[in-house]
Amino acid sequence: MSTQTNQTDQTSRPEAAFVLLVLQATFWAMAGLTAFPFALAGQPLMIAFGLASLLLADFACLLGIGLLFRWRWVRGWVIGLESVCVAGSLLLLALPVGANKGPVALMVNLALPLAVVLLVRGKKMRAAFAPPLPRPPDTLGGTDASQTAGPLTSVTVAAWVPVLSTQVSRT
Repeated sequence: MSTQTNQTDQTSRPEAAFVLLVLQATFWAMAGLTAFPFALAGQPLMIAFGLASLLLADFACLLGIGLLFRWRWVRGWVIGLESVCVAGSLLLLALPVGANKGPVALMVNLALPLAVVLLVRGKKMRAAFAPPLPRPPDTLGGTDASQTAGPLTSVTVAAWVPVLSTQVSRT
C-alpha cells in the first residue's frame, strides 16, 4: 500500500455515514410498512406509496454498503439523494401544507440528511473514493512477485527473509 492510501483510509467518515444511512433507511422502511394498512382500508394507492418507500429504503442500504466498500459511484449518489431530501424538507417547511414541523421531523427530515451530506463531502472523502493510484514498478527490476505463478525466485525469497526474521525474534 502506498502512503497516500494509508492516509485516506484512516477516516471513519464513511462508516459514520453508513450508520446514518441505515438509520434513515429504517425510517423509510417503517413508513412503507405503515402505509399498507391504509390500502386494506380502501386506499389502494397506498400500496404504491408503501412499495416506493420500501424500495427507497433498499436503495439507501445499498448506498450505505457502497460507502463501506468505497465504491466510487456511491459518493455522488449519496450526495444527490440526501440533497433531494434536504430540498424536499425545506420545501415542506416553507409551504403551508400542514406538514409536521416539530423537533423530531426537523431531526429526521433535515438534520439527518444534512449530516450525511456533510460527512461525505470534502477533500479527504474525495481522496478516499478516488481510483487507486497505479502501483510503482518493482524496485528490484523484476516482475511483481504477486502476479507470477511460477516457483519461488531469489527476489521473492529475499522479500520474505526480513519478515521471517522479525517473527522469529519476537518469540
